Amino acid sequence: MKKDSARDYIIEAFRLYSRLGEPEAEKVREKIYLYSITSRRKSEVSSGTGHISKPTEAAAINADKTLRHYRSELMDIDAACKTVEALGKKYRGYDAAQVLRDIYFKNAHLPLKKADIQSRVTSASIKNHISESTAYRILKSAREIFAYHRGLTIPNDAYASLEEIVS
Repeated sequence: MKKDSARDYIIEAFRLYSRLGEPEAEKVREKIYLYSITSRRKSEVSSGTGHISKPTEAAAINADKTLRHYRSELMDIDAACKTVEALGKKYRGYDAAQVLRDIYFKNAHLPLKKADIQSRVTSASIKNHISESTAYRILKSAREIFAYHRGLTIPNDAYASLEEIVS
C-alpha cells in the first residue's frame, strides 16, 4: 500500500472524532465557549466578591482565545463529520460509514499497534460482506474526502508533482 503524507494525521483526526462521540463541530464549539466562560466566572467568584456576574468583556475575549486555541481540532471534527456524511451518499450498496467506524473508530482511546488496521480491515470486510480491497478503497476515499474538507494535500497521480512544475 502506498502511504500518503497526510494518512497518519487523518487517521488520528478520525480517532479524535470517535473519542468525542462523533459530535457536530458547532456543538463542540459551543461547549468550548461555555466552558471557557464558566471557568472564568468560577475564578471571578473565588477571587472576587463571592457572586457570579454576567460575562465580562474579558471573559468573552478569553473564550475567543480558547476557541482559537482549538481551531485546528474544530476543523478536524468538522471535516470528519462531513466525511462520514459524504461516505453515506457516495456508496449506496453498503454502509461505507460503518466500514470507516469499524476500522478507524474502533478502540479510539487505545494507541494503534502494528497491523491493527490490517486486522480491522479483515474483520470489517467479513462483517460488512465486502472484499478487503473494497474496504481499503473506502478508507482511501474517506481520507481524500477528509483532506478536501480540511484543505490538506494528498498526492494524486492525476496531477504533476509540485517539484515537476517548479523545476
